[in-house]
Amino acid sequence: MNAFRQFRWRAIAIALVAAATASAAAIRTPLSPEVERAARTITQGDLSEHVRVLAADDMDGRGLETPGNRRAAEYVADAFRRAGVPAAIGDHRESPESAAYFQHFGLFDAALSRATTLELRDADGHELLRRTAGDEFYPATISASRTVTAEATFQPREAPGRIVLLSIASGFSRSGETRRTVTEWTLKGAVGVLIVSPSLEPLGDTWQMGTLDDDPSYQSAEIAAIPVAYVTEGLAEKLRPLVGRGRLTLAADIERRPVKTWNVVAAIAGVDPARRDELVVVGAHLDHDGVDPQRGVFNGADDDASGVAAVLEVADAFAAAAAAGARPARTLVFGIWNAEESGLFGSRHFVAHPSPPGRPIANLNLDMVGRDEDVPDPSSPRFNGFTATKAKDNVNVLHLLGYTHSSDLTSVVRVANEAARFDLRTSYDGGSHKLVRRSDHWSFLEQGIPALFLTTGLHPDYHTPDDDADKINFGKLARVARMTFEAAWRLSNAPSPPRFIP
Repeated sequence: MNAFRQFRWRAIAIALVAAATASAAAIRTPLSPEVERAARTITQGDLSEHVRVLAADDMDGRGLETPGNRRAAEYVADAFRRAGVPAAIGDHRESPESAAYFQHFGLFDAALSRATTLELRDADGHELLRRTAGDEFYPATISASRTVTAEATFQPREAPGRIVLLSIASGFSRSGETRRTVTEWTLKGAVGVLIVSPSLEPLGDTWQMGTLDDDPSYQSAEIAAIPVAYVTEGLAEKLRPLVGRGRLTLAADIERRPVKTWNVVAAIAGVDPARRDELVVVGAHLDHDGVDPQRGVFNGADDDASGVAAVLEVADAFAAAAAAGARPARTLVFGIWNAEESGLFGSRHFVAHPSPPGRPIANLNLDMVGRDEDVPDPSSPRFNGFTATKAKDNVNVLHLLGYTHSSDLTSVVRVANEAARFDLRTSYDGGSHKLVRRSDHWSFLEQGIPALFLTTGLHPDYHTPDDDADKINFGKLARVARMTFEAAWRLSNAPSPPRFIP
């Protein structure tokens, strides 16, 4: 390396270090008195009121398609309205009076018929291979409900008019890569797609079998134009020597019923013209598990009325700061997502269709933030992959998930925690429990947007009718909400967005 190049790269390195140092210093800038006062508007009493309303029996466990889910959404919208936080749908900066808080999106209640098959026959009609939906083969949730018979190929260049077998990085039904891949090969003329994966998720975790009934299987309304299915690598290897000897029939027999639902989204516009189209998103999920006729109402006080209450109070604090003349540089979006329990559908819709229009640059996701982690029996399927721990040992613990994908975002939360003084734990991005994929921050991480999942952890009342408001620690919840407010404020005014680490 010549002297000039050495000098040039040394100068670049020095500049990068200086920029990072300046950015870190800016993140630690003391909060103004107006912002400090706004943080104090977050109170245990207000949080308690929100949780007790959202987790009341008359909210029907906030299950999708229940009157209670709609009532809960209307309560949230009214809380935003009373706090003076404008709706986010439409261009709220120009016409807040005509904007709406509800971001509508569609789902399907879908069931997979036993008639779904994959069959290969030779020119004389003799069966060479046949599989019904199960461990080796089943349709993707985005598959068209269609039957096609065509030659199959493992060669992408031969895709036009054929069923093409493809290997992609992730074969699971929730992968955004699946949708992009299918769109690409549909445009290239494939009449069907088989995605080869090392293993498949259990069929029962992906599809309801039979006909639509009282146990709905919700799926995205974004449906491919052709049938699409997953097959294991083992089945693909059995197909490989046979595909030249006959024609393959891919039958995806799916019954779908349209379902309408909505997110509730509010926003406070940023004041910096250069940064106000960058969105800092603070979110939690509205829905829960509804009502079981035998067991009762799944009130979901911790999961996730606690997170929704915290977001409402954070929004209220931003509105108080704005009223005192302290407004963020970037736009703050407050998203209350629906259909999280069914597959993160509401947050996925928002990420694909941000409102107000802009570029999400960070997400703080609050899900189960009002209790103390308690894992009494790791051998239980409900706690599979976790280590045994007791609530009394976790009274000051707050977990961060998604930290491996953005040290910048994690650093901002750590600075905000200097006042809250939680014992922050960063240990759950890995593990067989896959907790990092199980809440709405994952919708952002999938698209390369830095996101953190804040949670106080699981407990025996998780997804049971015993998750009630009387068990929430509102003092701890208030500390989580105040810390989130400070982190969001610092993110909204940071010199540059947090970086994403793939």
